[in-house]
Amino acid sequence: MRKLFAVTAVLVALALPGVAAAFDTGIKGRVFDTSCYGPCSTNQKPTPYTGDGLTVTVKTWPDRAVVAVLHSKEGRFRVAEPPGAYVVRARVRGECWHGERKRVEVVDGAIAHVRLHVQNVCIV
Repeated sequence: MRKLFAVTAVLVALALPGVAAAFDTGIKGRVFDTSCYGPCSTNQKPTPYTGDGLTVTVKTWPDRAVVAVLHSKEGRFRVAEPPGAYVVRARVRGECWHGERKRVEVVDGAIAHVRLHVQNVCIV
């Protein structure tokens, strides 16, 4: 019985670093609103998107299989994914909103950082 417990403890200890490492590989980012609410200036800094209806979709590249669909109310997102190429896209529900997409390369043991923009094009 002691042997079984010792073997189990060793196996669990060996497995835990692998689980923790999986969360060290993936994609993390923010979505910014680049709409001009009022007069636009050339030095205007975009603000994080904090409204409703934001969806961030992560797909593999080049086969475009959906691996994550995230709904953030704070404009931040994070997803654990294995190394490989991905396309990340931000969208806001509504016909006036345009979103951005970017290709991202995830490498083992690293977080790929992405900055995406959305814009309400109906504002004049």
